[in-house]
Parts: sequence; structure tokens; C-alpha cells
Amino acid sequence: KLINAEYIDIFFEASFNVSKIESDGKVYGFELEMVTNRPYALQEPILIYLKNIVPNGQKRFYSKSDEEGYIYPNMEITIAEDGDFELYNSLEDRTMRIANCKVGEVIRVNYPVIESSLKDHKIQNDFNWKFFRIATTFREKANDVTISIPCTIKMIYSPVVKVGI
Repeated sequence: KLINAEYIDIFFEASFNVSKIESDGKVYGFELEMVTNRPYALQEPILIYLKNIVPNGQKRFYSKSDEEGYIYPNMEITIAEDGDFELYNSLEDRTMRIANCKVGEVIRVNYPVIESSLKDHKIQNDFNWKFFRIATTFREKANDVTISIPCTIKMIYSPVVKVGI
């Protein structure tokens, strides 16, 4: 994290190489070389909470990312009715589908892992392996989603922030 009022809610995933600055055998400072895993910073995690969704219910939320493309959020889906769960994002024309869901089942998605709270649900066989993504295009940040069965969804993601330091 940068210690600066302008950048209070952003961070980099980085490592540092440290070298001593010496003169006459005394250390006067350190030289830090920062290496990051991406060219831009991330914002502190954002929670999107879609609750009490009705069958074929539609919700809209906006991506906060400055970067075009997509982000796989961590998700917790609590199923409120037996059936096949589908989460469709019209911005990408993409559907995440999980068959044979049960009332009270909690499905956790942390790309590339998906798991069910029900030990007898062989979710790997019922999943279409199209993980849900939050999308951002050059002109559009609105993600309109349609959900097939009643449920509650919690999504957490860290948007990309394009800043200079």
C-alpha cells in the first residue's frame, strides 16, 4: 500500500529487492526495487450483494475497473429453491450454469475453484465451467445480470486502478 492520502484505498501486489547504500562501512539508506505482478494497482475489495433475487430476476451493477476486460470475483451463492442455477451477464453474453442445486446449498466460487456446502452434490459434474466474470469495455461498465432461480449472491473483487506513482 502507498502511504499517501490520494491513494488510500489502492495497493500493489509486489515484492521488493533491497540493497544497502553504504559509505565508509556505514549504512546511510536503502535502495528498493519493486517488482509487481501487473502494470496497474488494485483497489481495496468491493462487495456486490445481490439479495432476495426472484426467478429470472435482473440486476444491474457497474464495474469499477479502469481496465478493459474482465475480473473473476470471489462469490458465495446461497440457493433458495431447488433447480438449475444460471447467472447470465448480457455484457459478455456469457452464462455460468450449475445443475441440481438444492435449497440452502451454499456454493463458493474462487476462480478456478468451485465448491458446494453439500457433500453429495458432485458440483464438478453439474458445472458448465464458465466462471462468472465482471466485465468492462471501452464504452460500457454496466453489468446486467439475470439469475434463473431464487438466491442471494455475494461477490467480492478488486478493480484495476490506473494510477501513476
